[in-house]
Order: sequence, then C-alpha cells, then structure tokens
Amino acid sequence: MTTTGSFKKSTFWTMGLNIYSLILSLIIGPLTARVLGPEMRGNLGYAESLITIFYVFAQFGLRNIIVEELVKHPEKEEETLGTAFVVRGFTTILAMILVSLAAIIMRPNNRIIQMATYIETVSLFFLIYEVLMYWFQGRLYVHHFAIISAIGLTLQDLFKLYLIFKDPDIYKFAFSNSIRNIFIFVVLFILFYRMNPGFQFRFNKDFAKRYIRRGSQYVLAMLGTEIYYKIDIFMVGNMIDSKNLAFYLVGINISDMWQTIPISIINNAQPVIAKYKGKDEEQYMMNYQLLLLGITLLCVFACLVAMLLGGPVIAFLYGNQYLTSIGVFLIIVWASVFSSLSAARYHWLVCEKYDRYSKYFVLFGAIMDIVLNYVFILRFGVIGAAISTLITEACVFFVAPLLFKETRVSNAIYFSSFKRLPQLRDYMTSMLKRRFLHDKI
Repeated sequence: MTTTGSFKKSTFWTMGLNIYSLILSLIIGPLTARVLGPEMRGNLGYAESLITIFYVFAQFGLRNIIVEELVKHPEKEEETLGTAFVVRGFTTILAMILVSLAAIIMRPNNRIIQMATYIETVSLFFLIYEVLMYWFQGRLYVHHFAIISAIGLTLQDLFKLYLIFKDPDIYKFAFSNSIRNIFIFVVLFILFYRMNPGFQFRFNKDFAKRYIRRGSQYVLAMLGTEIYYKIDIFMVGNMIDSKNLAFYLVGINISDMWQTIPISIINNAQPVIAKYKGKDEEQYMMNYQLLLLGITLLCVFACLVAMLLGGPVIAFLYGNQYLTSIGVFLIIVWASVFSSLSAARYHWLVCEKYDRYSKYFVLFGAIMDIVLNYVFILRFGVIGAAISTLITEACVFFVAPLLFKETRVSNAIYFSSFKRLPQLRDYMTSMLKRRFLHDKI
C-alpha cells in the first residue's frame, strides 16, 4: 500500500478528534452522572464495562493484522478487506451473545444492568465499520474518518443532551452510545465506494485461517488487558455496590479522557514503525524509541498537571456527591503512563514476531490484579482498586517481559530511548517551525 498521507498530518487530525471528543465528554459525562445519580450511573457503567471487554473479542486483534497486510500487500486489498469483514462479522455476533450471557451470570439479581447491556450490544454490531477504518488509517487518510466521527459524536451527544434535560432514562442513555457508530457505519461505506468505484470485497479461506490464528493470539492478550483493567470495576460493583462503583468510574473516566491522546499517537505510529522493519533496522529502532520517549514525557507531564488540577476539576464538574472520585483519579492517572507504554511496546512485539508472548504478559497482569484487588478493595475500598491497577500496569510493562528470553531486551530498549532526547527535541522543534511557517503563509 502506498502511504499517500503523512504521519504528522494523520496524528494532527486524530488528536484533533480526540480533543473534540474530550471536550464533549467533559460536558456530557458530568451532566449524565449528575442527572442519573450515583446508583444509576454505577449500573450503566457496569453494563458499559461489560461491552468494552467483549468489544475486544469482537475486534479479535484484526487492527494490527489488517494494517500490516494492507501495507505489505496492497495488491490484495479486496481479499484482505473482504475476509476481514467476514471474520469480524462472526466474532461480533458471538461477542453480542456472550456479553448478554455475562450480564445474566455476573449480576443475576440486577435487571437494570442486564437490560442496559442488551441495549448496548447494538453498538457492538455497527463497530464493524472499523474494518474500513483500517484502510483509511493505513493510507493515513485519517482526516476523512476524523470528520465523519466528529459529526457522529456530535449527533450522539445532542441526543444525550435531550435526555439529560427532558427524559433521563437509563435505557435510552444505553442506546445513545450506538448513535455515533450507526452514523459512521453508513457514511464510511458511502465514502469508501466513492473513493474506490468498482471495488469488490472478496473472501479468501486461507486468509481467514491466518487471521483467526494470529488474531487468537492478539485477542487473548487484549482480553487479558481489558480484564485486568476492568476487573476492578466488576469487583467494586460486586464487592461493594453500584453507588461506590460510580465514584470509582468517575476517576477512571477522567483518566481515560486524556489517555486518548497518547493512544492516538501510538496507533498512527504503527505504519511508520512497521514500514522500516526489515528494510532499515536503524531507522526502525529509532522510530520506536522516539515513540517510547515521547509517550513517556507526554504522560508524565499530564500526570503532574493532574496532580495540581484533578481535585478542583472533579469537584466543579461532578459536584460534592462525587468527591470520593478525586483520590481514585490521582492514582489511576499514573497507571496510564505504564498502560500507554505497554500499548506502544505492542507494535514492537508485532514487528519482531514476538506477539505470541502478549497473552502471557497479560495473563500475568490479570492474575496479579485479581489478587491485589481482592486484598486492597476489602481493606481500602475504591482507593484500593486504584492502587491495584497502578501496581499491575507497572509490573506488566517492566516485570512481565523478563519471563521470556526474547523479550527481556525490551526494558533495555526502553531505558536507552532516553539517549534519544536530543533527536526528539530536534524533531519537535522542526515540526513546530514548519507548522508556524505554514500558518504565517
């Protein structure tokens, strides 16, 4: 596949979309929490967390696989995308069934959570559009998707505003999360066919087998990641109650809002890193280490700002009934440093064909998180869950790779990335100068 866009332009559009989404979330999220109250907000959050875990199963690790296939074999686009749609459709339907069963098993006496989960499965189905998103992303045509997504997000939040002021029903809030995905699904298909007239999606049985085989490695790793990231939510909800879960979710959600920025940088960096693997190893490693260093500096800076402003911001947005969330946020935001670095390292694992170890890293983290949560939640409540997540994220990034000989070098690669600080500084200075000159012109 020919890279016709640019990484910097792609990152600019993606970050712009994430900043816009963050601004809307800062408005809609607190208003929703206030109007529903802690109990109902906790119930809705529990259902949303279930959907998030099974979304990972529906996705089945196809993102990294498809982007890599499109970059290396552009002449097979029709078979790559057509097969991806079939595989993604099957995994999505299976995920919808499994998440509905999970709601019944995990909260058998809470009909509200069960019904909210059933309604939220609609959003899972329409996320099939992500197969086309991989094509746009691989070509770095991210501005198309960013504009479409921004419009869909606006429509979704306008509907939520209507619910907030006119009809604050938990089930309608659950459905509202599907509006953006439905809009993107329809518009992205129309745009894709206009850009590719005559394109035919083709199914290839051999491709499907390969995607399922590689995807099974990814999905286990990502499911484990979501489990040890979400297990605290389920354990707080089950071991304490939905009201305390709402307090915990506010802290988590505020942290997640900002984390979309480093994750967008990491996702857009994948084609740039993969492009040089096997062709220019020095450039490949430099790009990867610059990513690690940039993500570290960005995350640490954000955490320091959060320590100063997090408390007043939460109190202002959510009100006195959610003050317990402040302590959770101040701990969880530091966990985002290590989770972002783990996401960046995943690209290295894929390029080096070490991705088979991912599932073991995450299994290590999931077991650790469950044990720590059980001990700390009983002793410290929701704050204990936040502490467990921080310890787990740090250990998954630094300790888990030491379990295997081939991946032990990852820590050395990370720490040596700090030697590239002058290169990162020069790169950022050059980019800012070009942006400044472009604006002046």
